[in-house]
Amino acid sequence: MLTFSTELKQKKDLNILHVIHLFMADVTVSLRVDEQLHNEMKLHDEINWSAIMRKSIKKSLENFNRIDSDRAQHAVKIMEAIRESKVFDKGKSSLEIIREWRDKRQ
Repeated sequence: MLTFSTELKQKKDLNILHVIHLFMADVTVSLRVDEQLHNEMKLHDEINWSAIMRKSIKKSLENFNRIDSDRAQHAVKIMEAIRESKVFDKGKSSLEIIREWRDKRQ
């Protein structure tokens, strides 16, 4: 016989599992490989190919994100160098440049 506290605890556990399931929903991704590769994979049924693919995809994404970050940092350095060279502003402050462009529009 279940007591009220046991029933309540079970409901809480189920609710927690339900919440975890909401945040950890899996998505199925299909992959095509040629027949020869598939046959080689079948020879090694002890290998969890899904886990290998998940790790590979995660690692690839991390590499792409790192590359994007490196490219962004490089672009910032170039922009700072251009700004410091004062090629475009001829030594004027930003306020003077804004005023000059506003006056040109009128």
